[in-house]
Amino acid sequence: MGEHPRPGTEHSYKYRTLLRLSDDRPVTIYADMSDGLRSIYIPQEMNHTSEVKSRLTLPQPTSKFCFSSQDSFIYSKAALEDVSQIRICGNEERITGMLLGYSNGTWASLGSVDVNQLRGAMHVDAAGLWIQSAYTEGPPWVTTRAHIVCVTSRSPTSGHENSLHVRWHGELEWWYSKRQCEVHYGDKHTLPVL
Repeated sequence: MGEHPRPGTEHSYKYRTLLRLSDDRPVTIYADMSDGLRSIYIPQEMNHTSEVKSRLTLPQPTSKFCFSSQDSFIYSKAALEDVSQIRICGNEERITGMLLGYSNGTWASLGSVDVNQLRGAMHVDAAGLWIQSAYTEGPPWVTTRAHIVCVTSRSPTSGHENSLHVRWHGELEWWYSKRQCEVHYGDKHTLPVL
């Protein structure tokens, strides 16, 4: 968990194995990713370990690494085949992430998902998904940021020039920071981060 290392800096990170699963049963891991405090809680009955590694194989993005002088980005990706349910996470101003539910009962998380901000299940339409982005302004001392403002199963009637049409094949990649995000599908993406 944490920001995805910038290309060429992977060697400067240390990784610690916290949990080694011995069977296929589901596990709940709690993570606090709030500003200034990052902690993880693993239930006591799980097999804890503290093995330190200097090398770890990380997911390799097919999209360009997101870079901003003010942000470090968390990277996530998910397969789009066999999606049966979508749960969007966010508030009225922006969408921070989503859960994809698959027909086999498994789930994938994209972006930043807070269970207290999850919306109801969204219909999965054969035509795909539209992800609309916009630049938002903050107070005068805050720079413009790229955000996801709408995810829908219907083609947008307005703002379509800032919409990413996603079909149910391939992978969806989500780059997220506390301030902005960028979503990639194939060779297309939402508005770029600044």
